Amino acid sequence: MTFAAHRILFALLLSLFALSSAIAQTTAYTQGLLWKVEGRGREPSYVFGTIHISDPRVTALPAPVRSAFDAARSFAVEVTLDPATMLQAAHRTIYTDGRDLRTVIGAPLFEKVAAGSGTLGLPPELLKGFKPWAIGLFLSTPDVDPTNVLDFVLQRNAMEQKKALHSLETIDEQLDVFDKLSERDQVAFLRAALEARERLPALVQRMTTAYLARDLAALTRISEEERGDAETRRMTTALMQRLLYDRNVLMAKRAETLFAGGNVFVAVGALHLYGDRGVLAELARRGLRVSRVY
Repeated sequence: MTFAAHRILFALLLSLFALSSAIAQTTAYTQGLLWKVEGRGREPSYVFGTIHISDPRVTALPAPVRSAFDAARSFAVEVTLDPATMLQAAHRTIYTDGRDLRTVIGAPLFEKVAAGSGTLGLPPELLKGFKPWAIGLFLSTPDVDPTNVLDFVLQRNAMEQKKALHSLETIDEQLDVFDKLSERDQVAFLRAALEARERLPALVQRMTTAYLARDLAALTRISEEERGDAETRRMTTALMQRLLYDRNVLMAKRAETLFAGGNVFVAVGALHLYGDRGVLAELARRGLRVSRVY
């Protein structure tokens, strides 16, 4: 599998945690990772909040989560990961219209990106082929094995247990969040990611600690701390509406359809669970009973 294929999907999964956000303060759904969803007279289903890293403390499922996962007939994730999806994702990260990254972002910024992206394993000639948002996502991901992040591990386990697999989104819907940004916003996103690159390991450690404590509110507070300059704040506010809130509504709608069959285990990024605009609140508004298990 190509570098871009693995890296772009991992970056999409982690992007909520790497972006400085503008998430509204709320008291709804602030603590807990595993939630039971009941209603419509069917067997209960479960929603589990993930963090998209490969830390063994995260990938070793707690007993209540393991029990619900093993008992489920089907498994749903934001987007299922297979070779065709990965290649499709990789193709959308690169320019095919004759432009290149250096021309779009300008030589001064390109030189900074080239100097600051050594750990990506992309020499300047290859770097030039990628769109600004793609490099921004690459820079927003820690240097770990993307094939062993929690979401990938859950999907592999589901396949080993021969569960039915479902996606709550298509890869095109996920990529459109970034690929349809204006060129100005793509460059602003890249610049912000480059400036935050050195702080990423510390950020991931803090997020991991909050995640292991099952503290959705703390995860949200950490993600809000770095807001950047006015241009970054403007870009981030618009992006977070599309990356978080719009997707919450869509994922809740599609999860509700799956829940009609009962006994589904749904895994989505933990920040999608938090608050009165999260997936859990959206499911409750649709008449389903949502209760914390773990």
